[in-house]
Amino acid sequence: MPAQPLSPQAAMESPRRGTAFTRFLARFRTAPLRRRQALDLSRLDDRLLRDIGVSRADAEEEQRRLLRF
Repeated sequence: MPAQPLSPQAAMESPRRGTAFTRFLARFRTAPLRRRQALDLSRLDDRLLRDIGVSRADAEEEQRRLLRF
């Protein structure tokens, strides 16, 4: 019986599972969502970031992580 292909979400959660191509496809498919999340995060002011317990530096680091391909 052939191995079941990983869903994009499963490939993202377990980077050692699946082929490099599967992981690439997962990143490619989620790119618009990650860009949107980074944009939303960049629009939060310092007061809102404090409310959720995140510093500006943490928010900027998360933006870089989200936009990394």
